[in-house]
Amino acid sequence: MGENQPVGARLEQPLEPKPLALSDEQIVDLVVAQAPSVTSAEASLRAAEAGVTSSKSQYFPSLRFSGGYDWFNQNASLNGGRLSWSTRLSLSYTIFNGFSREQQVQSSSVQAQVSRIQLSNARLQVRANMESLLAALHVAEQQLNLTAEAVQVAQENLRVVQERYRLGAATILDLITSQASMSQAEVNQINARYSYQIARAQIEALAGREL
Repeated sequence: MGENQPVGARLEQPLEPKPLALSDEQIVDLVVAQAPSVTSAEASLRAAEAGVTSSKSQYFPSLRFSGGYDWFNQNASLNGGRLSWSTRLSLSYTIFNGFSREQQVQSSSVQAQVSRIQLSNARLQVRANMESLLAALHVAEQQLNLTAEAVQVAQENLRVVQERYRLGAATILDLITSQASMSQAEVNQINARYSYQIARAQIEALAGREL
């Protein structure tokens, strides 16, 4: 859930489905933007692009400026003497270095391209995972609706069989079968609620926040 401390169970939480705070597309965009695998790939791409810039800087000439002063005195005394200042400006450019810089530029460019592909793959993978979880959540919602209807049908069927049994129009086997169908419908509803809560918890865990 994105908490920095242990999280305990929370009791008396409603089990019925409730709308998500964001739309499916907003949730996907949120996760893609902050997923650890994506942020790591983005950092790797920035480092690779900085390496390309650094390797290309070898083609630029280097400019150096320096300055200083000298003190000259022919007498034994420290008094007097002459003080002179000097400045120097130099420009250098490497014409050929055995294709070393070309190799570095090519290598860094390839690494940057690999990093771009890895970033794209990380975004696609995170998007696919979240879309799969959202699809599972929507399926669980539909299952909840179907199981709720099944419970209502089983309840009505049990009421009818009980009345028929009271009037002697149904056997004890019919009553037991109807009761078993009712119990199974309730179990299916519990399982559907469980699947829904698990799917929602997985989405919130990947998003790092409650939705």
